[in-house]
Amino acid sequence: MARGRPSGESREKLDAARSSVPPIDATYISDWTLLKRGDDVIALEKTAEHRGRVDAVADDGLIMWLHLEGGRGRRLFASADDVLVRRLS
Repeated sequence: MARGRPSGESREKLDAARSSVPPIDATYISDWTLLKRGDDVIALEKTAEHRGRVDAVADDGLIMWLHLEGGRGRRLFASADDVLVRRLS
């Protein structure tokens, strides 16, 4: 293996990390009431990224339920937990 050049699994991890980096002009949605059921979104926490489809948003926009992609179930997010949300195109 050449030094400094990842191969195999390491290369796949780097490619996955690069693909998850949001574009510079990414617009985050701070008012979750603007989200609709069925919107595909990414929810970014301090240490994790969650992709999924909006299932429900509380009328006051303080909580949101996502069906996580890859069959990872349904998850509740609270806006008070500093979660950044952006729609996928």
